[in-house]
Amino acid sequence: MSPVLHKFPTGGPPERARVLPSPHSTDTSNATPSPAISNAETPPIAASAVSSGRHSLPVNRTPGFLGSTSYAAVFDESQERIVTETLPKPTLPDRTIAIEADDLDMVGAGARMLDRLCELVQPITETPPTHKCLAELTFLAPVIYDCANALQDLITKLAALPQNDRDLIGVSKDIFQNTSKPYTPADITSPRKMSDFFTIQGLRWEAVALGCCAYGPSTLLSTNKGAASYNLGPGKGTITPMLFARAMVSSAASCLDFCDELGNLNEMYMWALYENALITSFVYGDSHYLTWRRLGDVSTAVFAMGLHQEIKVSKDIPFFISEVRKNTFSRAFYTDKELGTFLGRPPRISQRYCKIQMPLDLTIDEMGFEGAELEAALAKLDRNGWNTEERCGGTTWNRAMLTSSMYREEILELSLGLVDESTIESRATDIMQRQEESWAELPQHFRNWKRQALPWVKGVLGYLYLDRLYNVFLLQRTVVKFFRVSAKDMLDTARHMLNVILEIVHIYIQPGNPTGDMAWTHQQQYLPLHKRTYQPERSFPRSEIVQNLSVLVSHIAWIYKEGEGNYDLCKKAQRVIQGILDHVLSPPDPEISQSSMARADEQEMVTDEGFQPMETSVLNPGDMDQNLVWFDNNYFDNDFWMNLAGHPLLTIPDLPQDNNRS
Repeated sequence: MSPVLHKFPTGGPPERARVLPSPHSTDTSNATPSPAISNAETPPIAASAVSSGRHSLPVNRTPGFLGSTSYAAVFDESQERIVTETLPKPTLPDRTIAIEADDLDMVGAGARMLDRLCELVQPITETPPTHKCLAELTFLAPVIYDCANALQDLITKLAALPQNDRDLIGVSKDIFQNTSKPYTPADITSPRKMSDFFTIQGLRWEAVALGCCAYGPSTLLSTNKGAASYNLGPGKGTITPMLFARAMVSSAASCLDFCDELGNLNEMYMWALYENALITSFVYGDSHYLTWRRLGDVSTAVFAMGLHQEIKVSKDIPFFISEVRKNTFSRAFYTDKELGTFLGRPPRISQRYCKIQMPLDLTIDEMGFEGAELEAALAKLDRNGWNTEERCGGTTWNRAMLTSSMYREEILELSLGLVDESTIESRATDIMQRQEESWAELPQHFRNWKRQALPWVKGVLGYLYLDRLYNVFLLQRTVVKFFRVSAKDMLDTARHMLNVILEIVHIYIQPGNPTGDMAWTHQQQYLPLHKRTYQPERSFPRSEIVQNLSVLVSHIAWIYKEGEGNYDLCKKAQRVIQGILDHVLSPPDPEISQSSMARADEQEMVTDEGFQPMETSVLNPGDMDQNLVWFDNNYFDNDFWMNLAGHPLLTIPDLPQDNNRS
């Protein structure tokens, strides 16, 4: 996502989108643009009397989804049996409360945030589009790019004005008033109407947040990793791509806070919330508390919007909105499982409380079709809802990962939950069998991923295959952990995963392909592969493992740049693997003293009760003394390995030498 989190926040613009578009023609005759953006080609910030008078912002106090045990349920359930005239009104909060805009500190905060964005005008205007792979996997990419372009137009116009003529307070107030306008899903029947409502008809904070998310990681994910630094303006110095990304994360978070103040809860807010969680993980790292908290906000909003309930097409919910909601739930659900796996924490969106609905494998434009056009698009899907053109888009990714994540949740329950140990093996077997049946029902090109012509499609389908293997790996680890059975199958799976990872890495290192999105993808899988070693079978290919680990180490070195969120984690993993390889490939050092061995023992490397990490080695089995050498501080970062070894999914007790169940 992310390594863990699959970060596909914005990507390059689809064919119909533009990096700097002319706005779509929309009647804005009733709007009075702020002086700061009076240019006719800039999406107008709708009417406000900036210069005088007091203003009020309607704040939405609707509580969101209320279930059958909520305080309001009794009134809903009683209306058919009780005369409505005598039925007391439920004590719901008022839908709107007038707030004096002039007194709001958040209007000033919005102005300060816009001023900060004006300083970042160079990277905002010069950042190249993100790689096509990321665009294709973000099913809302056209809408997101319209938001990014609207933000770019606004900041470009503001930055071109003298500081005293920008009227940032007025612009901020206008955006707040736009954001407070009622949102009616029934009116949003296509991606174009969604873009128009949030940008052309009056720029809203949801759109600004998505624009910030679009530009945030782009300087780090572009093919050439962007410029070394960007100018902030005369006398203001420069800013590095990473600091720019952090500034955009902060700006997006501020926009979301503004939406929270106004009580907004809609599809664009949800997607901005999700995108902000993704770029937070990239900038600060997957293990950072802020990443966990941001994803928690996404989980909370999923339930508040009722996305966990059945999503039906109705007069109030058009087909387009229903599919957007299903895709949004899919992204939130599987990202929740991936980060939970990586951190060894329980997932927060449980399928026990969800009616999971697969989004249809349509493009975003097809979702906006109506009548005969929509029927024709639906006719191209197979009986399971997959497209029959071997297209690999955002909805394809969402469907496949949603399926895999449902099995992942069951695996996490076995690994992290309080379960009856006597049922673990049978449940693991059942999960694995059902996953294989689901895999067999996928379109044929999923299983023939190596034959794909487009490199990015091959990489994406390869990752889906890798995710399936990782589920198998986790199940095998769980069974080995609890029942102390032979680890042969688990080692074979790990070896296969390593081979697949290197194949996918090879795809991304070809000229013109980015590295940042690959970094996001594979850290979760390769970290466990070298974590535990066992007495191998005689036929185990040691030379192959040495070669592949050596290649992996070389790739880890350039996946992340110094300062990026997961840089330290990957560098520490690199040093650990290098230490093991150096020891295995070097002749024994006759001068190793007993004192150095004692120092190694003092590192307290026991990860779980009864688990000695290097009792045997897959590369150099049986040589206990020599295997301890790599514990020396030259190779070993105590804090990193202690934390990683304590991960609930990465700990397995020693197996008896006869490898029989005890």
